[in-house]
Amino acid sequence: MVYILQLLPTYLLHFTYGISLGYPSILEPQLKNAPEEGLILDSASEGLVVSLDYGSTIVMSMVAGQLQSKFGPLRTTLSSCIPIFLAWISMASASNMAAVYCSRFLVGLGNGILLSSVYSVEISSADKRGAVVMVELTFRCLGIISVSLLGTLLEWKAIALLVSPVPIFIIIYGAFLPESPLFDKQTGAGRRNSEDTE
Repeated sequence: MVYILQLLPTYLLHFTYGISLGYPSILEPQLKNAPEEGLILDSASEGLVVSLDYGSTIVMSMVAGQLQSKFGPLRTTLSSCIPIFLAWISMASASNMAAVYCSRFLVGLGNGILLSSVYSVEISSADKRGAVVMVELTFRCLGIISVSLLGTLLEWKAIALLVSPVPIFIIIYGAFLPESPLFDKQTGAGRRNSEDTE
């Protein structure tokens, strides 16, 4: 139970990652069937909408490891909420393809931070790591399924608006969680905390 409460932000971020993976599959058909002024989807646009987030994910993945070493795995993982939130707000208010591209780029940055995170591995015991990673994958799959189901009921902008509060909840909840014990040990924060309580 403690693992679930401590890993809830990571699990919810994997859920939003799943949503971002499945989102182009509902965005593209809806844009084609009901095009809006300034939101015309041609073959080049289709490719960018699907792949732009992967490019920014790769770039951010290269930087995220260094960020975790400097600021800690939890804080770095929570920082992914900022570009993810901005991505969904950008998508919800998109009036042209540039806003859609910006959204996909931003969500890729957030996903790059998340996918490089070592937080869940560092706080779980060796015998529980397999289960922890499996639950992350389950949440990701639930995100993909959820966005597919929502796409049959709601417009793409409404879905983006619906998802946008999730990163805010995650960052607020995560602010009350302890940092990785391994990071605390390496930085000496664990020693300082024990000295403060004496």
